[in-house]
Amino acid sequence: VSTQSTWGKLMAKLGRLVLIANQLDELAIMTRLLTRLKTYLGRWYHHQTKNLLLYDTTWGGIISCGCSYEGWGATAHCSNNASRLQCPTLTDVGFDFGNAFFNDHHFHYGYFIYAAAIIAKFDGRWAKEHHEYTLS
Repeated sequence: VSTQSTWGKLMAKLGRLVLIANQLDELAIMTRLLTRLKTYLGRWYHHQTKNLLLYDTTWGGIISCGCSYEGWGATAHCSNNASRLQCPTLTDVGFDFGNAFFNDHHFHYGYFIYAAAIIAKFDGRWAKEHHEYTLS
């Protein structure tokens, strides 16, 4: 997944499936989905994706670095190095839906907060451990 918006939408959809499985008393399915949601959200929280988050000191907010993908299908990979600030979002206003220019952050990152809230509903310990990540 290449953009924070797309990644967030997927997290929100997975979270919604957790709620549906719970409502239908499908606890085994719910537990599997919840575990997967924790794993995926954890990758984002702990910088284990190629599209790293950065702190913009000029405006005081979190932005995505973005990924320039090379290859196709199973060989596709992020070709830029975020740790060296080779970030396409810093030079292209339209990249990642304008994320580095603070376009639509209220709902792009709202998807992640929604997913975190669903996890917190079922796992208070996780919520306490990840509280600061969610607030940032």
